[in-house]
Amino acid sequence: MDLEFQVEQLRRCLELLSEDGRAVLILHYFCGLSAAEIARLSNTTRSAVLVRLHRARLRLRSLLEEPDTCVAA
Repeated sequence: MDLEFQVEQLRRCLELLSEDGRAVLILHYFCGLSAAEIARLSNTTRSAVLVRLHRARLRLRSLLEEPDTCVAA
């Protein structure tokens, strides 16, 4: 797979996540924020952010492993 295809597949899979899941993944991995920083921004606890990150990672992994789930139509 080429890089452009992988990036597009990741983008499409991120769109399938819940808003909270997508937000914590983007803030953590793309913006470089820690769980504590995300918790302060979202007015929640660090533990809640860690749970959201964990669940979002599991869901994203599941989506990426399903054939044709996140492929352009």
